[in-house]
Amino acid sequence: MSYHSDISSLHHLHPAPAAVPVNIDVNCQHTAGTPVAGEHVQHAEAVVDTLRGIREDATVTAAIVLEQAVNIQQTLVNIQQTLDVVLDGMRRTNAMAYNNRIVSRNSRVQQPNPYSPLQKTVAGSGHILANALDGAITALDPAPAIGALPPVFNGQVADYSNAEILRLVTFYNEDFGIVQSDPLAVRIAKFRAYISEL
Repeated sequence: MSYHSDISSLHHLHPAPAAVPVNIDVNCQHTAGTPVAGEHVQHAEAVVDTLRGIREDATVTAAIVLEQAVNIQQTLVNIQQTLDVVLDGMRRTNAMAYNNRIVSRNSRVQQPNPYSPLQKTVAGSGHILANALDGAITALDPAPAIGALPPVFNGQVADYSNAEILRLVTFYNEDFGIVQSDPLAVRIAKFRAYISEL
């Protein structure tokens, strides 16, 4: 029996194959009409086993690489979340330091001089707190960032309406110690204490 067609060498088909056992001749090739010898069959079987192993190794390697990529992506997400927490903590610390100075200044305000606003220190929108006190308040979307100042602030706290207080509860995401049964005068007093008492 002889070869019906040319058989290219493994090296010709795969110029840079993965690690190949020493019993494989990567340059072995056969031309049409060459008789088939027993060692050719053994060599062909060894080549098939080697290629099957290379394919299985590639499949395993691809699965490992994919798993590592997923792990790296999750690690990056975790790092980003940790950085976000650290940055929020830094923003909150900076806002609290700023607020201490403003509260100290506000504690010396004499009427009719206006109070200065504090920076936001609690993340999120306080619409749930405001709704628990009074009325239907919608969420701030997006919620103001930690360290933000109210876009509109009336420094004449004694003149506040209930709506102004609820707007500040929503902005700061803090209830200032106000409870639902508090009349407006008490709500004003509690907010004044929040921004002016050390």
